[in-house]
Amino acid sequence: DKKIKWGIEARVDAVNFELLKRMKEAGLHLILYGFEVGNKKILDSLQKETTLKQAMKIAEETKKAGILLQGLFILGMPGETKETCEETVEFAKRLDCDIAKFNLAMPFPGSKFYEDYKDKIPDILQHPENFDSWQLWSSYLGKPVYTPEGMTDRELVSLQKKATFQFYFRPRWIITHITKGIIPFKYVCYGAYVLISDYFKYLIDEAGIICKKYLNLNFVSKR
Repeated sequence: DKKIKWGIEARVDAVNFELLKRMKEAGLHLILYGFEVGNKKILDSLQKETTLKQAMKIAEETKKAGILLQGLFILGMPGETKETCEETVEFAKRLDCDIAKFNLAMPFPGSKFYEDYKDKIPDILQHPENFDSWQLWSSYLGKPVYTPEGMTDRELVSLQKKATFQFYFRPRWIITHITKGIIPFKYVCYGAYVLISDYFKYLIDEAGIICKKYLNLNFVSKR
């Protein structure tokens, strides 16, 4: 007589409203979709064979079924620009996700992505047989493992930081989750603290780098 709350990951083209309702009745609490990006051209290049329209439809049906919606997104795929990354952030907002995670593109060994772009990643990572931890691939020396042409590591990391901050610090998201109790209030507060601390630490670090460059340039010009 007691239901277990459970969660799953699914493709946007693998479920429908009727199935969502039945899973909700069986205790489904959270579903994660790999929406990936908000730009049609970039999405097509991933060969997922799904559309932005399908994503919007299933997001609406998931919310209608009363299931928590988490969207998984990628920033920095081949061919991406600052503008396409920003489209992804706006798409996440339109989907009205309860939770959104913005990952940086990762050419994992064994993938076509890796085979196509392994010459553009750090030399030491071009020998995956020497490593057995995914953590090495998530961030190499604190930098993105892969950065698309036309962007810098700093620009890509900055986009990721801004994406998370802009998604969660919206009046609509905050009010909805506090008033409806979708996520416990203490977790909302803790998440806000972590997010603000991380974002402002990043801004301070960026300001320090800019000041250092300015001082160095000023010193050189005076010499």
